[in-house]
Amino acid sequence: MAAYGYETHDYDVVVVGGGLVGLSTALLLDAAVSQQLRIAIVEARPPALPSSGSLPDMSLRVSALSPASVSILESLGLSPKIADTQYPGVVSPQ
Repeated sequence: MAAYGYETHDYDVVVVGGGLVGLSTALLLDAAVSQQLRIAIVEARPPALPSSGSLPDMSLRVSALSPASVSILESLGLSPKIADTQYPGVVSPQ
């Protein structure tokens, strides 16, 4: 217990932002370092989880991924998971 009643934690890395870039950064750091890192991800809002059988209650922004970004996501094993989240009307580039 630290001063003012706040609990403290020790982390090796703190990533600010729990979106696509922040989470990818955390995964890349974890994969690139031989020892186990304690990584904290700080996000201003709680995650938006989809309701059963419906679109998530979040912004319907579209994210376009360059071939280099797709390559990075594939190296993390995330490419199939992202492809599974495409909604009708979203076309993958050929």
